Amino acid sequence: MEIANPFVYIIFILLLPLDTNRYLSLFYAFILGIGIDLFEMTGGINAFATVFIAFIRPFLIKVINMGNYEEAENIKLFRFNFLQWILYLFILIFIHHFTVILLEQFNFDFIQRTLTQTVISSTITLIIAGIYIILFPPRRTSEF
Repeated sequence: MEIANPFVYIIFILLLPLDTNRYLSLFYAFILGIGIDLFEMTGGINAFATVFIAFIRPFLIKVINMGNYEEAENIKLFRFNFLQWILYLFILIFIHHFTVILLEQFNFDFIQRTLTQTVISSTITLIIAGIYIILFPPRRTSEF
């Protein structure tokens, strides 16, 4: 029985530039997820979870940006404050991990074990993602 399984590959999706074409980001997420599925032989679980977080990512960013929809086109990840970063990372990491673990077990009888594994794995992934972001912060692109 696995207790913790950090999925650090989702950092790629979390740090994609926001001006990336929506369909292209979904395609990247699918390719990343299906690649992981091929190596782990998990039958599309990771592909589903990565595409799902890539799909909800723009909506979550708008919500975390305090509903300031007028500036939705100009949101940049590097402008997030510390609390916004933690919320952004933890929510998407938690959703991804919960989806993967729930689909792997595919049994609601073990919901407590699923939640425990999700929280532990999400916390470890969040720490690794935080360290990565501190060491390699998102670049500020020139704004014209």
